[in-house]
Amino acid sequence: MTTSSALSNPSSPADGRPSLDDWVRTLLDGKNYATVASIGPDGSPQNSVVWIKAEGDTVLFSSLDHRQKVRNLRRDPRISVSVYDLANPHTAVEIR
Repeated sequence: MTTSSALSNPSSPADGRPSLDDWVRTLLDGKNYATVASIGPDGSPQNSVVWIKAEGDTVLFSSLDHRQKVRNLRRDPRISVSVYDLANPHTAVEIR
């Protein structure tokens, strides 16, 4: 299984945020599902399956305002995103 950190440069010059590797951008922009893990109000993990894409070094997913993951992220912005390549499920990335 190929797994990796999504980060290629831990010190991006513009804003201090790391940049995504090209293969990670390709994985994010492909027709792959992702799981988004946030922290629920009681401290337990809450996972959701979402469509995902990269816009530059920003990872995007859509959700409705009333969904639990949105409420969780407003309260506590810590997040983990896992993406598996549907064409090769042994290739995956986790972004935190």
